[in-house]
Amino acid sequence: MCEEPVNFLLFCIEFYKNIHNMEGARVYALFDLYKVTDFILKHHETLHIEGPHAIIKQLDEFIANSQKN
Repeated sequence: MCEEPVNFLLFCIEFYKNIHNMEGARVYALFDLYKVTDFILKHHETLHIEGPHAIIKQLDEFIANSQKN
């Protein structure tokens, strides 16, 4: 795996944690449950050009849609 997507993934986790006032372990469990990490890595090229708040909005929407399935 290329270093850039991994750094972007870490940025997303940290920013998500701070925006939602969550502990890292809780974010990890949430991302693991709904395969958010896979989503971030798969869509890295398009996500990384968006602003941080737009990224969080997309992640929240992805999680909400995953919960429905």
